[in-house]
Amino acid sequence: MTRTSTPSGHATESGLRPDCLPFIDVFAQSIATIAPTVGPALTIGLVHASSGAGTWLTYLVATVAMLLVGESINVFARRSASPGALSDVVAQGLGPRVGVVAAWAVCLAYLFTAMAVASGFANFMDVLLGPLTGRLPVVWELVCVGIACVCAFDTAANRFRVFTETNLDALQDLIDTHNLVSFNGKRFDVPLFEANGVAARYNSDGDEIPHIDLAELIWRAAGIPADEHPRGMGLDAICRANNIPGKTGNAADAPQQWQDGHHGRVIDYCLGDIESTLRLFDLVALNAGIRDPRTGEWLTVQVPA
Repeated sequence: MTRTSTPSGHATESGLRPDCLPFIDVFAQSIATIAPTVGPALTIGLVHASSGAGTWLTYLVATVAMLLVGESINVFARRSASPGALSDVVAQGLGPRVGVVAAWAVCLAYLFTAMAVASGFANFMDVLLGPLTGRLPVVWELVCVGIACVCAFDTAANRFRVFTETNLDALQDLIDTHNLVSFNGKRFDVPLFEANGVAARYNSDGDEIPHIDLAELIWRAAGIPADEHPRGMGLDAICRANNIPGKTGNAADAPQQWQDGHHGRVIDYCLGDIESTLRLFDLVALNAGIRDPRTGEWLTVQVPA
């Protein structure tokens, strides 16, 4: 019988080195693990609402599934303990190409998990601090939201323009050199831009960017307090009450449609909003007012020169 051993002073080819992570990283990992661990306990009410008397069976099946997954992970860990353990095991069993696919799949899973956690954090902060501070500033929610696409009408070039996360520099150039016209842009669009690194209040020279917010002007004319978002006075309702085509879709559906790959549909929806805003601006500038969609009465609205 022949015995082999690893010479002292030489590390093995695989395995995790001890004492590499500082305390703060280990602590952060422990905190991050709380969410999936506590989740099943906090969602009992939701499960009961959909499963009724079958709640116990639902949790039994889920528990058995978790135990089986845990046992599978234990088998993997005993055979290969490395920073890329899952992709390494897949590569050993199915080949290096499949291992690469598995590694990228894990990276994407981490990415989407981070996006979901960030959105959940914004909602949690809103619910937690809402009773104490009232509705949180919109930037608290938007700081965790990315930009899928931005549509605008360039009056100098007389054409519509579309921007995505790949050409936000061009959007910044457009904002720096033009006056802005929006509907509720000061409350929503500007904080969203700034949360994603696009300055929309001051240009590169430090000068304030002229910004006409039609929602602000119309709501003020209707006597609505500055901190309120009135029902029945959105872009769609105002446009339809003044013989302007309204929205072509639902803003709440846009994020999911973008994630599902329906980019053209989302862009068309945004362009429709831009066209409605442009026509509403022309109407207000021409007639110095609009018809209130709630009462049908005339509202005098003055557009700054």
